[in-house]
Amino acid sequence: MRPSAFLLAALALPPLAGCEDDPFTMARADTGVLPMDGGTNGPLALEVGMTFRYQGVLTTRLSAQEEHNSTWLMTVTIDAVDDQGAAASSVTFSAGDVTTSDDDWAPTDDFDSWVGRLGPSQQEDTVSSAPVLSMLTSPPTIPGRPGRGGVKTLPVPGTFFLDMRDIDAIRAAWAQDHADNRPRVGDPSDNAGRWVFEMDGEDPTVFYYPSKERKIRIEYDPRGFMQRIEENLGDPDRQTPPYAFNRISLMSGPE
Repeated sequence: MRPSAFLLAALALPPLAGCEDDPFTMARADTGVLPMDGGTNGPLALEVGMTFRYQGVLTTRLSAQEEHNSTWLMTVTIDAVDDQGAAASSVTFSAGDVTTSDDDWAPTDDFDSWVGRLGPSQQEDTVSSAPVLSMLTSPPTIPGRPGRGGVKTLPVPGTFFLDMRDIDAIRAAWAQDHADNRPRVGDPSDNAGRWVFEMDGEDPTVFYYPSKERKIRIEYDPRGFMQRIEENLGDPDRQTPPYAFNRISLMSGPE
């Protein structure tokens, strides 16, 4: 049966009685990175040569009997920094050293996921040798939809890095962009030294899940690099398939 058919059939099945790890409540690994901030008027804390090793873990539950999975690793390196002050800075970064391990993962599993769009969750995804430019004053943004066949070209800008010197404007833009989805931005003082961007609610861009709910939590080091993303798609209580729970974790870096 094609994955899209499972998505329709899953609604008629009883809720799953499993106890898989909930990425929104599980303990977070300590990366060993101490919080540091460049300050509002200081230089940008992101530097050329900084290297980060990320892991993505994605799970789609299609029915009580069927689950699709993908795990990937990818290294992100800052190649250039253009520090124009808090309101106009950017970095150029590249990706490499990619590995992908999937179990029946399909383009329909990948299509709606913020986590899926950021990394090589499909074996067919490609990593370009060309670096990408990422403006640092925009809030985290879900990458655009994959192209023909669901295959992605990586890396993509818009989530990995922010300029925390401009946090007030970034926080306001996050609230405006997700005004209908309970947007929140938590301070490091309340979140173990990390900036935390959150939102949850109905997302009309979700295509393959009958319950068009998205719950997202993105954590940043005060220097401006992403440390973790946690995402739920579909039924927010994860009782009625289809639903997904996905995450990206910083495994090492900056180096």
